[in-house]
Order: sequence, then C-alpha cells, then structure tokens
Amino acid sequence: METRIQKLADSYTAKYGTVPPPYAVFDDHPFSLRWRMGPGEDFIRMWWTWWVERPFSEVEKLTYFQEWPPPHRWLGFVINAVWDVDPDQDAERAATCFDRTSALGFGDRKDYERELQKS
Repeated sequence: METRIQKLADSYTAKYGTVPPPYAVFDDHPFSLRWRMGPGEDFIRMWWTWWVERPFSEVEKLTYFQEWPPPHRWLGFVINAVWDVDPDQDAERAATCFDRTSALGFGDRKDYERELQKS
C-alpha cells in the first residue's frame, strides 16, 4: 500500500480499531459524487486497497459487515466486496448474493433497488 494510503488507513484504524466501510464514515449515497473527488475519493480508494490486502475468509468478510451493518442502498457494495459480484453487471450471480444478504438480515434486492432510487 502506498504511503499516503497507508497513513490514512492507519488513522482510521487508530480511531475505530479497523478501517470502517465508506457508509460508516460518510453518510452519502453510493453513487454520490463524493466518491469521485476529494476526501470521499481518497477514502474509497484507501478502503478498497486496504480490503483487498486483507486475507479475509468469506466468514471474516461477513463478520466485518455484521459489525458495520450496511444501509440497504450499500448492498451492492457489500456484495462486490464479499463475493466479487457487481449486481449491475451480473444479475444471475447477484440473485444468489441478495438471497444471502437477506438471510444475514442486511436486506434483499427489493430493499436495495428501492433505496437506490432515493437521493
């Protein structure tokens, strides 16, 4: 991890005990411009770098998100992070993932789609 990103990850880890997911730090829609410029862009880049460098098992990934329950509109992000599936690109595989998020109490595809419509 490059130095600037590592420093940012270290600062969040010092404050929260880990790097929290984006929605826990910035209360914005996942399609907000916040994630494409400024502090939000820095954070999301740092989060993904930090995430992929962790040797988390699927169970550990799910435990992480159980500790940081996602808003429904962030379920696509969770699915991508845990199962490497983009719900907007792979509806068939995403259907199984949404079944899993529903069973975990995070919400289902209908919750996700309904919340995405809100600004």
